Order: sequence, then C-alpha cells, then structure tokens
Amino acid sequence: MSTLTISDKKKHVTQWTIIASVVLLPASVGSFGFHAGGCFAFLFYPYPCLLFAQLLHMGYSHATDVLWVSMLLQMPVYGLLIGRWWIRDKPLARCAVLLSLHLAATAFCFAGGPWPWSS
Repeated sequence: MSTLTISDKKKHVTQWTIIASVVLLPASVGSFGFHAGGCFAFLFYPYPCLLFAQLLHMGYSHATDVLWVSMLLQMPVYGLLIGRWWIRDKPLARCAVLLSLHLAATAFCFAGGPWPWSS
C-alpha cells in the first residue's frame, strides 16, 4: 500500500467535501416536504436544524435563510476539519469526538428537539 503525499490528501479532502455537500444537501432539504418530517436533514444536518428550531421559537423572521446558509456551510466545515486532522495524521480520536457530537445532536433532533410545532 502506497502512502499518500500531502498534496494527494488535500485533493481527496476537497473532492469528498464537494461530493458530500452536493449529494446530501438536496436530499436533506427535500426531506422537509415528506412524511419523514426532515429525516435526512436531522441525520446529516442536525446543528442547522436545531439552530433553525431555536430561531423559530424566538420568532426570528429570517430563520429559513439562516437554515440554508448553515446547511451549506456544515459539510465544508466538516471536510476542512477532518481533512486537516487527516493531513496531520492521527485523526481517529478527533473524528470520534466529532461523530459523537453529531450523533448526540441527531438523537436530540429525533427525540423531539426544541421544535415549536411539537408542543
């Protein structure tokens, strides 16, 4: 097995960040209109969903705009973080923490979260 150079790793990080963003965003945004009640969005974008719910609860009139921007930013931020950790080696522990936080936020979304319409 050959070892990847730093430039190869950077190229792979960029490619996978773009692929994840392009594939997951339409499915997540589309899931709000289905019976799933945002299932894909809760799975892949729990932080923007939680932020959106809080902004709706506070009566912020541009909550939908904030949701779109935060959904567009989450995957590239994940890609940059994971890529930076991968390039510097030993990303496993940091990725495990990131995954744990993501899963906790996802569980909170599915458990009912702070949704204004769930009360």
